[in-house]
Amino acid sequence: MLWKLRGDQFVILLFFIIFFGNVFSQTISIQNPQNLHWYQVYNDLQDGINATLICSQKTFTDSTTGEVLRGYLATFTSEEEWNWATANNVVKAAAWLSGSDGIKTGVWAWSNGSPEGGQPMYNLYFDKCYTFCLFGNVEPNLILNEHWVHTSGSNGVAYWNNNNYKASIPNYICEFGGLEEPFIPTSPTQGSKVIVSNLSAYKIASLKITFTSRDTSSTFLCSGITQINSTHAYCNIPVGQGKYKYVVTDGIKTSKVQYWHYELPYVGGVFTAFTAGQTVTITGANFGTDNSKISIVLGGSPNVTCNSIKITQAHEALTCVLGGTITEKFLPVTIDVSGSRFISYKAAVYYPTNFRYYSGFVSSSTFDLSMNNYSAQLRVDGQVGHIGVFDSQALATFIAASLPIPVTKLEWLLWQNVYYDPAVASFKYLTGPKKNTNCPLYYTNTAIDKSSWSTATRFIIFANNFTIMAYGGSASTFTEFGGEGPTFTYPNKVYYVSPAGGVVNLQIDNYGTVFSQIVVTFNQVTQVPFVRDFIAGELDTTIPAGFDGPYSISVKVDDLTTPPNTQSIQYYAPVIKSITRIPTTGGLVTISGDYFSNVITNSIITFGSIQCINPAMLTAYSAMTCTLPAGTGQQSVTLQVSKQISPAYLYSYASPVITSANNVPNIGGSLTIDGTNFGTNPAVIKVTVGSYSCGNVAMVTPQTRITCVMPLATATNYNLVVTVSNLDSNAYPMYVFTSARGITQVGADITIEGTGMPSTSLLSILLGSVNISTYCNGGGSEIKCINLPTSVVSGNLQMSKGTTDIYPVIAFTLSPYISAISNQMLDTISSTTITLTGRYFESKTFETTNTIVVAQDGETLPSSSYKLINPQTMEVYINGGFGANHILYILVGARSSNGAIYSFFAPELISISQVGSKVTVSGRNFSSDPSFTTLTFGAYKPTLTLINSNTITFDTTSVSRNGDVYVSVLNQKSNTLNFRLTPSLDSQILPKPNINGPTPITITGQYLYKVDATGKAIALDFYYQFTTVENTPAKLLDCTSSVENKYVCSMVSGYGYFNIYAISDGTIKTNVISGLQYVSPIVGNVSSIYYQEPGIVKVNVSNIATGQTKISIGGDDCSSVTIIDSNTAQCYFQANTLYPEGKNSLNLSVVSAGLSGYNDNAFVYLPLFSCPNDCSGHGTCDPKTGLCHCDTNWNKTDCSNDMTLIDCPNNCSGNGECNRKTGLCSCTQEWEGIDCSNRTCPNNCNGNNGECNVLTGLCLCTPEWEGIDCSNRTCPNNCNGENGECNVLTGLCLCTPEWEGTDCSNRTCPNNCNGNNGECNVLTGLCSCTPEWEGIDCSNRTCPNNCNGENGECDVLTGLCSCTLAWEGIDCSNRTCPNNCNGNNGECNVLTGLCSCTQEWEGIDCSNRTCPNNCNGENGECDVLTGLCSCTPEWEGIDCSNKTCPNNCNGENGECNILTGLCSCTPEWEGIDCSNRTCPNNCSGENGQCDVLTGLCSCLNGFEGIDCSNKTCPNNCSNNGQCDKSNGKCFCYSNWGGSDCSIVTTRKPDLPPPIIDENGQTIFPGINLNISVSITHLREIDINDESVKVLRLRDIVWVERSNISSNYFYYKGTFKNDSAIFELVIKYFQNADTITFAGEQLDMPDNSIKYQVTISNWDFASETNNLQAVYYSKTGLVTKHKCDEIVSSSIVGTNDYQINTGEAEFNAKFASKVIVDKNLYSSTYITALQSDDPLYNDIGSNVDSDYSLLTAIMTPYFRKQVELDPLFSSLIKTSEKVSECETTEKWKIPVIVVLSVVGGVSVATAGFFVTKHKLASKKAKDSISMSTRS
Repeated sequence: MLWKLRGDQFVILLFFIIFFGNVFSQTISIQNPQNLHWYQVYNDLQDGINATLICSQKTFTDSTTGEVLRGYLATFTSEEEWNWATANNVVKAAAWLSGSDGIKTGVWAWSNGSPEGGQPMYNLYFDKCYTFCLFGNVEPNLILNEHWVHTSGSNGVAYWNNNNYKASIPNYICEFGGLEEPFIPTSPTQGSKVIVSNLSAYKIASLKITFTSRDTSSTFLCSGITQINSTHAYCNIPVGQGKYKYVVTDGIKTSKVQYWHYELPYVGGVFTAFTAGQTVTITGANFGTDNSKISIVLGGSPNVTCNSIKITQAHEALTCVLGGTITEKFLPVTIDVSGSRFISYKAAVYYPTNFRYYSGFVSSSTFDLSMNNYSAQLRVDGQVGHIGVFDSQALATFIAASLPIPVTKLEWLLWQNVYYDPAVASFKYLTGPKKNTNCPLYYTNTAIDKSSWSTATRFIIFANNFTIMAYGGSASTFTEFGGEGPTFTYPNKVYYVSPAGGVVNLQIDNYGTVFSQIVVTFNQVTQVPFVRDFIAGELDTTIPAGFDGPYSISVKVDDLTTPPNTQSIQYYAPVIKSITRIPTTGGLVTISGDYFSNVITNSIITFGSIQCINPAMLTAYSAMTCTLPAGTGQQSVTLQVSKQISPAYLYSYASPVITSANNVPNIGGSLTIDGTNFGTNPAVIKVTVGSYSCGNVAMVTPQTRITCVMPLATATNYNLVVTVSNLDSNAYPMYVFTSARGITQVGADITIEGTGMPSTSLLSILLGSVNISTYCNGGGSEIKCINLPTSVVSGNLQMSKGTTDIYPVIAFTLSPYISAISNQMLDTISSTTITLTGRYFESKTFETTNTIVVAQDGETLPSSSYKLINPQTMEVYINGGFGANHILYILVGARSSNGAIYSFFAPELISISQVGSKVTVSGRNFSSDPSFTTLTFGAYKPTLTLINSNTITFDTTSVSRNGDVYVSVLNQKSNTLNFRLTPSLDSQILPKPNINGPTPITITGQYLYKVDATGKAIALDFYYQFTTVENTPAKLLDCTSSVENKYVCSMVSGYGYFNIYAISDGTIKTNVISGLQYVSPIVGNVSSIYYQEPGIVKVNVSNIATGQTKISIGGDDCSSVTIIDSNTAQCYFQANTLYPEGKNSLNLSVVSAGLSGYNDNAFVYLPLFSCPNDCSGHGTCDPKTGLCHCDTNWNKTDCSNDMTLIDCPNNCSGNGECNRKTGLCSCTQEWEGIDCSNRTCPNNCNGNNGECNVLTGLCLCTPEWEGIDCSNRTCPNNCNGENGECNVLTGLCLCTPEWEGTDCSNRTCPNNCNGNNGECNVLTGLCSCTPEWEGIDCSNRTCPNNCNGENGECDVLTGLCSCTLAWEGIDCSNRTCPNNCNGNNGECNVLTGLCSCTQEWEGIDCSNRTCPNNCNGENGECDVLTGLCSCTPEWEGIDCSNKTCPNNCNGENGECNILTGLCSCTPEWEGIDCSNRTCPNNCSGENGQCDVLTGLCSCLNGFEGIDCSNKTCPNNCSNNGQCDKSNGKCFCYSNWGGSDCSIVTTRKPDLPPPIIDENGQTIFPGINLNISVSITHLREIDINDESVKVLRLRDIVWVERSNISSNYFYYKGTFKNDSAIFELVIKYFQNADTITFAGEQLDMPDNSIKYQVTISNWDFASETNNLQAVYYSKTGLVTKHKCDEIVSSSIVGTNDYQINTGEAEFNAKFASKVIVDKNLYSSTYITALQSDDPLYNDIGSNVDSDYSLLTAIMTPYFRKQVELDPLFSSLIKTSEKVSECETTEKWKIPVIVVLSVVGGVSVATAGFFVTKHKLASKKAKDSISMSTRS
């Protein structure tokens, strides 16, 4: 808002009421009968963004049609609509309207969400309105952040005003209708292509759009409809003017009638007149073509009609004749074109005297803002503005008569484009075309004190009386246009166009008006067409078709031309994109690409080193053809169009293709290959078979058949590839086979071995007469034939492939094979029949009869012991016995089978028991024969006292040890059973272990054996188990023993309580020794890493336990904690934690099994460095070293040198073009030489007739010749000019009558020079007088040196000089000096008449003493009498060159930097003058206040220490706990609780369980005391902590409520008009428990509640924003405790907060992390909202009786969801009355602790509001006073 009223809102509203009438306090609804839209006015104090959003969320049901219409902030797009709204009280005194310049300041568009959303509304820099505007001559302005529009008014004139995002306006107007219909934007009267939107319901292919004038007299169609997408299309609006209605139809659906008009007329510049009958000329746009439809009114009140309107330039210029004399102001100009009216207050007026335009703007801005943000940005047609100046009385008078009366009725205060130069006591132009030249500033007041003026002083002139004033406040902007030649906005720019030509948008400043003659010249000679775009500042220029470049392009505006060679046009070089591939036989190719020629004559296509023949143009500029001869391989192809050559394109002939080839044996052979594209030259052909090269390639048939010789190769499959000129063919499969084979029997199967054998699917295999092909599988090196039929016997093996590959026959004899034995375990007593099953028990082999026998363990059995059943079956009869692994064989002749093994049952142990020293072993299959049976126990064999088939006994001895027991009978060993003695521990274990162990402790007991009787270690393990944390698993101790039953164990590092026990062999557990304890951690420093480079850090810490340790740095957890050694740990730190304000380090906290250690200044980040020139954009900066890593081809320390380019000599001297790739110059016609520095001469000076001067390009002719090319003969002395005529053919003179001689050089002299007085010069005809005489005839006497001209007067009679005052001497040649330079003060220079003063003096006569260095300009004043400097307060020194420091830095407290004037204080002092003492560590930031007089810290509550770095604990933990000074928290001893450990927790009253209702409210019954907490808001904030969006929990709609159990509740809710989902899980803990959330353990006290909150589907405005979950805690303001009234208070920590009353302590604890998107843990913290936070106004607490606290948990940006996990509990101090005011404290819970997620009843308004703003700037305070919470 521009005019900032000093009063409060009431004053503003009162003014609005007076002007506009009554203000409605309730919403009204009214329909506009023209456009049928509905309007609602809301009397609701809102800012512009909220008003926009609220309207967009509203709907309205049309009572006439029943249609539900969507809303938007009202858009008044026509004067009729505005007038109707005004007449029907729709427009309020102060109401938000649609419109914003948030995207580009000064360029206004209709707000998004409306039908017109995004369409242009108003351009401040041109004062151009598109559809309808009511800004007047005051608004809009360029004040920072004023991007929204509302109604306003002043002195009876209504206008629109812009304001900032914090301004709250009492009304806003919502409009309904139009969003459901197609929308067509306005068009200039010249016509244009427009985009039709909102067409989703229409079939665009059948679309018809008809426009009908308002009086129905004319219609037109929007032609050329072209679909863009499913909702948008283009169409063309024709030339026209006026107002229309349009209808859109596709033949099925027809839109409602929509109102539309051409763009409003725009006034750019005005050629003024003031007297009736004079002509006014107006330039601008949208004037149309029909004079009769235009009316013009000039001035305010009274105004004058301008008649006889004549359009002099269609749409852009017109003239009119004044119908009366203008007696007031010329402006504003009101112009109406066919009913579309615009009032221009800011039009520029033309001043013919200096050919300039001028405009005024009531900007209320500072000088710099006026000059830079207004004048420099304003435009008149194509002219750029600069701040103006009254440099003549006539101009000042003209401007005063032209500018309109401001809406404020005040006079214009105009900034002037001048500065005052005290050195010359005059004004000079500050900027513009006359910058720094003298300015004849016109003003009327003369009694002015100029002593305070300097070059920095700025001035305003009052336009009513032309008085001047030096001024530093805000005034209006006065702008001048013109006086500057056209310049390109971006100099030295090259525009690229296609050779086909095209349009380039030349961006240009100062390119004239609509009347200017503009000529765009291309390549110095060609004038090219263009279209002006004043709004964009462009000449859209059409470049003709052409080639090469760059060609200059210039713009001439009237008689001024842009600077030469500052813009150029370069045609694109051709680019080949594709070339069709042809066979190697050659043929026609098609080359396609971009930027080709349109003719073939300037196009050369080159393949490798040959040109493609018969080129032809296929498609102009994009495709051509040519014939390519036969060839192979790849070629580099270029296309040259004119002088430009395309980048190389790699072309390939068609690749070779193999269609067939023969297979070869592994011994080598000839390979014949058929195919295509083999070419004709076998020398470029390579053939490979797998990794083998096939040599001696020969061409059998050109292009189609070749042969080669294959070497020895492994028989297998291969890929055959033919390579022609590096192009590979397809991989053709072939194989190499072999004839070498072998055969092996494997059990009942056979294996055929070879190399490269075919697959069995291709083979026929017979063994004897049996075809076994189907039983065989494989190929390559091995074929296996399995499960052969029983008909197979020994015989010949035959194998073949097809009818051509026959393998040799192999005779093969099969050996007998036993495949199975029927029974392998036999009874030790009775006999058993065994059946042997197998193959090839052949009675005959190759007709030879075989003998078949059975052998056992190497001995042949009697024939009665076996029987052959068939060639596959044999029966054997075995008697009972003992032993294992007896072997049976079948022998067929000399061929033996494999062995079949059987055993008798082995002994088996079932159990071992011990009674005293006797051990009894029970089992079976024992032999009663002692010679067969032995028992082993451990490492010895005891004497057996009893043996039978089932039992063995023995006695233990002194060597008995734990070990295995087994029995052996013959060679069979039984199973093993372990026999162990049970160990036990003694109860006393010493000493107590050290936390930073290991600590040796001694353990004693019985049967503590570590080895068994054989010396083999047994598992006797000692364990410890920590009991500080529940469910901690037991771990192994490292123990050693030097004495039996006594162990020394190494107890590991740990903390808290632990148990010890032992386990023998993993199962036998000893008694448990409990109640053992450790010591506490000591924290040192931590290693450094780089900021925002997460990594491992090492921590110096002792007395910590592995797995029980948490480390945090700066309050953020460090993950992956690892203990390195007893004094060192390491962890993974995210390195994104900022230093706290005022600190250069982060604190370190270590918590081990519940005990903590702390170091406040333990961690600092590694420093980072910048690189030179930021590596110039051609390298990567290593911030860790400050060194650049340059890109390829760039070097130097800052990567600024391009190594790929070659400079030309002298850059071709500017006379040629440099080829940076070769470093060679291509000179223009006038120049030559390697650097184009030599000029050429005409005709080379005709050979020997002259010599060419390469510097000038001129011929230096020999004496005999002349002329520019030395082609004419010379005459002597050229006949002395006109003395004669030279014959250039003969070289002879023809003299005139006055002259004679061969060169006509001799003349006669006057009076023959009076005889001896002089001599006649026949060359000149003049007398050469003797020194005593002068005159043309030597008749006058001379004076010395002719008295040096005007220095004196010569007496011709006497010859003496009479000198003037300034000269002296006999010849008046010496100048005189002022006062003769005051004697010895200086020396007179008789040549100049100036004094050369000595060093101590100055002035024209050396009468002033000098000061050292002239006191350094404005730093001091020189006393010319004494030569001493009088320095200004800011400077000192003999020459005022040293800056002074405040109070001289208070002596030795600091050192003054005389260059900057800043103090560098000693460590003990600070402040701008080093007068304040420093305090240790600055009292640790905000922990305390520094007393600058004493240097001592005054710590705030909660902190102590000399630097306030230690946190105090409440009441010093009441001596009932231990204080952790790192966080100020108490760790209470057993039976004590509360934040200060003052509450006894041993006595807990019986209370009923909590009640949780359907809204999630939890009530704890108890005594009469209330403490409540609720989640009230979800708020999104940006990086500047500004609110972006707020959801009120009282507006939630519950979609699910579940009572999962009596202690477990689930709620889920959503919000109207927002996508966010809120979920809440409430769990009640009657008894204390421990839970885990986000990897953190949280202790739940008795009778506590845990909330788990999940927020999902939150639509963040930016990924840099955060979300706050806001908790509202409330209790009584004052409570009574022990007869005292206690005021409630609170403490807010990083992750918790407490509220303390006289009766209770309420605790809220939050996990230190939140779960982001289910798996990412992120640190968070709690903040207490400031008391002036707007959310306090929303909770409605009673400040007289309630203590209220709003806290917020902060979460980062998330994509899906975030989970929070707070818990709440309370401790109550109750009183058991002893006397009236004596109590004993007991533990109780609060009567009611209310935890809810709803904060009140629903309201009708929307549940959220959005604030959008720019992140780059802080917000300005609202200019209208707004109430805040105090």
